[in-house]
Amino acid sequence: MVEEIAFSRLDLKKIFTYSYDIRPKLYAVLEKAEYDLEKIVPEAIEIYGKQYNVKINSKYHDQLRSRGLVWEDSALLFEWINDQQTRSKSLNKKPIKWRITANGLKKES
Repeated sequence: MVEEIAFSRLDLKKIFTYSYDIRPKLYAVLEKAEYDLEKIVPEAIEIYGKQYNVKINSKYHDQLRSRGLVWEDSALLFEWINDQQTRSKSLNKKPIKWRITANGLKKES
């Protein structure tokens, strides 16, 4: 629920947890939910005379996943594929013709 609100409704890119190292079962839950441990702050808090670490975990929104090509990508793809450095590293050094690139994409209607 927190992730739904943070990522979908608030459009946040990253969320954090800030937790005292007093609940050992919590961290397995965070790991299973794909939160990464960012930092441990040693002896950051004192509870009843005992020092505890703080663990900071985070999770990025998964929108960074790739998507399929669409027709609107064709001009940029054509530019990249004919970049001088790209061509110099390719087996075929000749520039790619537009019709070949354009035929490789399906125009969405």
